[in-house]
Amino acid sequence: MDPFDEHLEEYLEGDDEQANVDSIDEQTDGGSMDVDHEEEDNNKENAEDKKKTYKRTRGIVRLTKIIADKIKGIKRHLRFNSRGQSIGTPNRELQCYSGMQAKSMVPINIDNWREVPKSILDSLWKDVNLAFHLDENMRKNIIGSVGNKWRQFKCNLNKKFIVPYLNDPSLLEANPHGLDKPPPSYHIEETHWKEFVKRRTSKEFQDFRKLQQERRNNLQYPHRTSRHSYTELEADLWGTTEQIDRSILWKEARKDSSGNYVTERDKVKGEAIEDMLEQRKEGKLIEIGTNDILTQVLGTAEHPGRVRGQSRGVTQRDYFHKPIGGGGGSKRLAEKTN
Repeated sequence: MDPFDEHLEEYLEGDDEQANVDSIDEQTDGGSMDVDHEEEDNNKENAEDKKKTYKRTRGIVRLTKIIADKIKGIKRHLRFNSRGQSIGTPNRELQCYSGMQAKSMVPINIDNWREVPKSILDSLWKDVNLAFHLDENMRKNIIGSVGNKWRQFKCNLNKKFIVPYLNDPSLLEANPHGLDKPPPSYHIEETHWKEFVKRRTSKEFQDFRKLQQERRNNLQYPHRTSRHSYTELEADLWGTTEQIDRSILWKEARKDSSGNYVTERDKVKGEAIEDMLEQRKEGKLIEIGTNDILTQVLGTAEHPGRVRGQSRGVTQRDYFHKPIGGGGGSKRLAEKTN
């Protein structure tokens, strides 16, 4: 019997949240509010709590099935899009499993993902290969995904179990040993927890945390997709537009579940993208390299590294200089399993 079976809910807790950077994403209250607004806010919170409970329950069921099949020697096949990116239900299962690995196989007292020992990385790769049919060329992206979830897990631990004491010193006065022991549900080693708390309560980290919060607050166009990646969004939109351009993905990621833009700023950029898409159809638009529709609408050059409007792992070379249909090992694996 897999040792994680009894604690699936704890390992899944916190997976509802999306981490874009290794930071603590927090929302501060906007001050007092009248009774009507408070009631409306409470209703929203209750609805959100129900949504999270549903997602967590669904995740537990999904993870239980993956582990049960792994014990039986049954591996899951992934599906890929034209760029060799994993999509659909199999990808959600892989992400769910990766989240469990991040919480249970990588110690939280390690300060930086680059410092994780190779032996642990090898164990992660070996373990996930017992549950999924994978190609060696996929290792970097999958291990990187575990790293992102590990950072988010540490952010969630900090936000839930440490920050309250920092924000309200009276809590620590009432419970002087409140930070001495790790939360029992996660089965974290006590020595690891103490090192983690020491780091997170240090002035160095508090300054870093403040800087990351300021950067977060300065984001002009945050996406609204939560855990839904650009890759999954592209899979949802496939067939509804003539071309899944990254500008289309970008504007759709700024809409709520009803299909409306969340802010007026998002709406202005979204409508500008739609206008330029029409110009492209009419042959009136000039696009060279990275200076495509999205770059022209946003008015800022593409930053080296990640590609806006695309999921993690997509480089400028992948998006702008490779023909659609690439994907290396992922594409070969897809062909083998179809």
